[in-house]
Amino acid sequence: MVAADASINEPLVPAVIRPVVEGADADGYRPGSHHDFELLYEREALRLTRTIYAILGDREEAEDCVQEAFARAYRDWENYRPDAAARFWVQRIAINLALSRRRHQKQAVLKDRLLLRSHTPDRHAERM
Repeated sequence: MVAADASINEPLVPAVIRPVVEGADADGYRPGSHHDFELLYEREALRLTRTIYAILGDREEAEDCVQEAFARAYRDWENYRPDAAARFWVQRIAINLALSRRRHQKQAVLKDRLLLRSHTPDRHAERM
């Protein structure tokens, strides 16, 4: 007879149990609570940096973008409406910032290429 795995019979309990608080989001973060914002940062910054790195391809740019996203979120933390989890709110801010940075980087590259072309002598003009 095969022994049953003891972990199968144990109840599934989340690693962190936070009490349900009136006005809090799905993860228990309360708008305006500095303590809750610190917890949000501690739990989500690394994961969000990995996501933004996948968009930008540069670790330092990703870290800067995430810092900027959390700074913007903190400025508006008092007004955050917990319609969805705060982590998704900050994630959306960071993704929008990353996409904007990537768009500006592409525009700068195109502008540099156009400037190079305009300063390169025209081969057709040399033949004449």
